[in-house]
Amino acid sequence: MSFTPPEGGHATSAASTASTGHSTPNAKESERRFGVTPPASLQEPTEADLAVSEQLKQDLELDFPRETAEGLAHREQVLEELERIVSEWILEEGRSQGLSDETSFTAKIVTLGSYRLGVVQPGSDMD
Repeated sequence: MSFTPPEGGHATSAASTASTGHSTPNAKESERRFGVTPPASLQEPTEADLAVSEQLKQDLELDFPRETAEGLAHREQVLEELERIVSEWILEEGRSQGLSDETSFTAKIVTLGSYRLGVVQPGSDMD
C-alpha cells in the first residue's frame, strides 16, 4: 500500500479518502488530527494486523531485548546522583562568586533519545 499526502498539507476530503480506500473521518476525528499529514488509515486493525504486530513484538524482543526492571531502577539512581552532583557544583560555584544559596541557580537533568522514548536495551547509553 502506498500513501501520497494531499497537496499543500490540507485536510483530506471525503472524495479523496474514498478514492484511496481509506475511511472518511467523522467531524470529531478530523478535529483531533495530529501531525502535518493525514493518517494512512483510520480503520481498526484486522485480526491479521494484530497477529503480525504480535509476531513483530516477539521478534524484536529476541533481537533487541528491553532493559530489566533492575536495570531501569539503576538508571534512575544514576540520573538522581548526577542531578545531585550537578546541583552541588552549581551551589559551590555560586558561593564562590558571592551568591547566597537562595539566589543561586538550580539544574535539571533531561534525558533524550531512546531512554526518553522508553526503548532501552541492557547496556545501552543514555542521552
